Amino acid sequence: MNHTRTAVIQLREGSIIKEEDIIAHCHDLAITGYKIPKHIEFVETLPRHIDGKMHKKELEERYWQGIEQRG
Repeated sequence: MNHTRTAVIQLREGSIIKEEDIIAHCHDLAITGYKIPKHIEFVETLPRHIDGKMHKKELEERYWQGIEQRG
């Protein structure tokens, strides 16, 4: 799977939203086209350090595996 322009989102408990709604919201905010995600992946929990900060390295390893040039 090509993970280019994929947003990984952890919803708050009890929240419901569709992928199309998030992408439409990005368009409504007039975000530059190449920054708008093509795909949304919902996860139960994002990887976090003990202090609560997101563990970006873990996400990078998962979504950038095998891709030479990183954005």
